[in-house]
Amino acid sequence: MKRLLSFLLILCIVCTLLPAGALAAPSSGKLAALTFDDGPGRYTARLLDALDQRDAKVTFFVLGQQAKAYPEIVRRAYDAGHQIASHTYSHRSLTGLSAETLYREVNDTAAVLNAAIGCSNTYLIRPPYGNYNQTVLSRLGAPAVYWSVDPQDWNCSSASTVYSRVMNSVRDGSIILLHDIHSHSVTAAIDLVDALIAKGYELVTVNELCRRRGITMRSGSIYFDAYPNGTQLPAPAAPEISVRLTGGVPAVTITAEPGTAIYYTTDGTAPTGTSTRYTGPFSAADGAVIRAFCAYDKNGGRSKTASLTVEGLQTAPPVLSVEDGLCTITADAPGDRILYTLDGSAPQADSPEYLEPIALTPGTTVTAAAVSAQYGMSESTWITYSDGGHVFRDVRLTDLHYADIDAAYTAGMMDGVGGDRFMPDMATNRATIVTILYRLAGRPDVASTVMYSDVPENEWYADALCWATENGIIDGFADGTFRGKTPLTREQAAAILFRYANVQGADTSARACASDFADIDAVNGYALEPLLWATAEQYILPPSDGRLEPRGSISRAELARLVMRALEL
Repeated sequence: MKRLLSFLLILCIVCTLLPAGALAAPSSGKLAALTFDDGPGRYTARLLDALDQRDAKVTFFVLGQQAKAYPEIVRRAYDAGHQIASHTYSHRSLTGLSAETLYREVNDTAAVLNAAIGCSNTYLIRPPYGNYNQTVLSRLGAPAVYWSVDPQDWNCSSASTVYSRVMNSVRDGSIILLHDIHSHSVTAAIDLVDALIAKGYELVTVNELCRRRGITMRSGSIYFDAYPNGTQLPAPAAPEISVRLTGGVPAVTITAEPGTAIYYTTDGTAPTGTSTRYTGPFSAADGAVIRAFCAYDKNGGRSKTASLTVEGLQTAPPVLSVEDGLCTITADAPGDRILYTLDGSAPQADSPEYLEPIALTPGTTVTAAAVSAQYGMSESTWITYSDGGHVFRDVRLTDLHYADIDAAYTAGMMDGVGGDRFMPDMATNRATIVTILYRLAGRPDVASTVMYSDVPENEWYADALCWATENGIIDGFADGTFRGKTPLTREQAAAILFRYANVQGADTSARACASDFADIDAVNGYALEPLLWATAEQYILPPSDGRLEPRGSISRAELARLVMRALEL
């Protein structure tokens, strides 16, 4: 039982110390923490049943002597994701105890809770009767928790009265005090859960309430609430589970938010804080059901549980590599057969079987698949051995800009991005086009220095930018920046190329018909003539829907076309 006088005194202190403006602090979601003292007891199981049905999480400040009498209830609450905390062993006022007795009250409770749960945890502590002083706080060895809403359910027997008292006082960030040893309190709590959820509250544990508000709970301190303070962190997202065959064996990978720990099971049972902790990919049998959650704190800070059944697996695709015109294909799993084609089509059951390295002629696409006796045929994987003798894993012979990409790569005008990949669909930027045009011009010496505030003199494209600026090929922005990493738009690319063509003395008189394009009015004035010229000369191909899309970005494939046409200027 709690003393009203003590509560009112502490509440006054809290209100006095509350920072100005806290009531109006922004919040993107209302949170509240229901807490239950003095249990577990004979009514706690009914409460847990209701919480399970409503997916609400609470905090139990349990007495050690009660936990010893009801260990299965403590374990059930913990396994369900509720927070287990300490209310000491025998509910004695801590302010009147010697240091040795206080330690025994705290440590004996922790030992009982660890035994009931099956693992060691750190437990928040609520001082019995709300009685504490600085000496008590310094001896607890853990953060202490008070409350901000007390319906005094211990001195009334009406569930409706308890319900009304809480609903009249609760606010975003409240810590609510109840007792699960009273039947009417449990009835009121169940009604409160429904009402608070209906009002937009998310019911969370004390640990999660404080984490979401950016509050770091420290030993030696006591916490009354977590009212809005400008910080509103999201709930931990459920982990993502994936499985693939590695070496012919199903390998499971689980990923989650940085800073969280992952706990999982492989038999379909619900994971708990005592389940296996994920440390890296692990093997699993076909048909296994993997379930996992992640947690910032496994005692009161869990995500929802994710689930995946290991089924319908395909063997992993083979790995293709080319060196000196010879293609080598390697299966992921020993014993897998490899089928391949050289015409770009997907391998079929009657395709040639790979037995030794294949001598390639330029302009060939090799496509391969692995066949496993247990898991069937893999997805196909492919590489292009281009006419220029380059290997591409993301450019096909049939792609619209294949010839330009191969030619620009061969001429040294453009580079890949590593791993035999060109990334043809990736947007290019302003720094890249300046650098390429500078290469086309033969990398002439520059006399000026960089004049843009966001480009250091040692920047990799600094000389190219100085040359382009000296020749009036490119401009910066009104604020004195160049913004080299900004994606290059279609109208910017046309204007830059138009100016370059004029510097080269090329004929720039051709124009596409402006009325042919439905969005001609969207073109900025500086770019209208250049974009119509670039479209007429097919340096830039308009989309097939009768639009120019002047603000659309230029892809690396489109840039390769522009570069190769610019070589003709």
